[in-house]
Amino acid sequence: SWSVVASWIESFERNVEESGDRLLAEARAIHPVLADFLAELRFVESWDKVVSQSASREQALRQSRAWMDAFKTLKLVHRLRDDAYPDVPMFDALDETFAEIGVEAPKRNAPLPSLEIQREYLQKARNVLRDGAI
Repeated sequence: SWSVVASWIESFERNVEESGDRLLAEARAIHPVLADFLAELRFVESWDKVVSQSASREQALRQSRAWMDAFKTLKLVHRLRDDAYPDVPMFDALDETFAEIGVEAPKRNAPLPSLEIQREYLQKARNVLRDGAI
């Protein structure tokens, strides 16, 4: 689900001056559950109003970040979890995420790694976020 969220935020910010209908079409191309989620939030109507009231691209970008706030992002993650992606153990998900972005995951020999290895996972995740790999 992180890739859906990341793709949406990147597309949303890149196309911030587009109409709500155009952005909703972009969302549908990313994932149908994302488009359904946005439709339920009446995104098109809300976004077209924001764009019409923005005097500049920078203002529209600020408004996009205010509209797609942390609460809506978390609700989207939960929606994707409930409707699109099965629950998986956290360390399996981290291994898969690291593999997708080309980062070597810490070695573990049990489903629940030792605290030392868990710290390695945490440090790798911090490095990925700091370096902007996601």
